[in-house]
Amino acid sequence: DLRAERHLCHLTILQLQDFDILYFHLVFEPVEGFSLCQWNNQSPTAIDFDKSLLRDLLFNQSPAKDVALASVSMRPIPFSPVLEKLSLSEANHGCVRRFYIQTLEDNAIPVAVQECMINKNPPEQVFRLKGADHSPFFSKPQALHKVLVEISKIP
Repeated sequence: DLRAERHLCHLTILQLQDFDILYFHLVFEPVEGFSLCQWNNQSPTAIDFDKSLLRDLLFNQSPAKDVALASVSMRPIPFSPVLEKLSLSEANHGCVRRFYIQTLEDNAIPVAVQECMINKNPPEQVFRLKGADHSPFFSKPQALHKVLVEISKIP
């Protein structure tokens, strides 16, 4: 049975340009008859994560009850925004204050990639959440709240 021999594939796209960065980490199960090479002709419309993989990828530090809630709440992610090229102008870039909350136990966006994002497009300030996974609202809600309140009070 082909379903018994499921394999994971990891696709990482890292695009660095003057003003933008796109990092995308896709974990999926291969589908018979589908190839990544076909994306130019038959682009997928959404990404639907295997629910059994969510804990390790997005919720590796989160409580089990929150992972269970998130797992039943997750919906397919539209794929088209991932493929669209960002166009940022000199006039508009930087008109909104930026702060970055770095999640130090994030398996979806590793710390090295977060550092690269920070270096390529420096925010006003970086806040680091120790023990936070990709979903700090589950893994470190009090620490995230504290950081958000702190950001709200910055003049």
